[in-house]
Amino acid sequence: MDQRIREAIRSILSRFFVDPGAKFLHFLGFSPNHVTFLGLIVSIVAAVLVSYGYLMVGGVVFLVGSMLDVFDGALSRLSGRVTDMGALLDSVSDRIGEAGLFLGLSIYAVNVDPGSR
Repeated sequence: MDQRIREAIRSILSRFFVDPGAKFLHFLGFSPNHVTFLGLIVSIVAAVLVSYGYLMVGGVVFLVGSMLDVFDGALSRLSGRVTDMGALLDSVSDRIGEAGLFLGLSIYAVNVDPGSR
C-alpha cells in the first residue's frame, strides 16, 4: 500500500476513533496503565472463552481488548504520561494476552475430539 494512503488512513482513524476514545477514557479518570491492565484482562477472558469453544464470542472479546491497546498509548500522550516503563508494560501485556489466546486455542483444539488420535 502506498505510504500516503497509509498515512491518510491512520490520520482519519486517529481523528475520529482513537483520539475521541482516549479523551473519553481520560474524562472517566482512567490512567494509561489502567487501560493496559483492562486490555490484558479482557484478552485473558477472550482466551478462556475460546478454550471453552466460544470461538466467535472470544474473537470479538479479543478485538475489544485489542482496541483498548490502541487507546492506552493515545491516552498516555494526551495526559502527558509517556514513560519507558509504561511502554514496556504495554508491550509485555500485549504479548501475554496474545500468548493467552494461543493457549486458549490450543486447549480448544485438544478438547475438540480427543478420541480421534
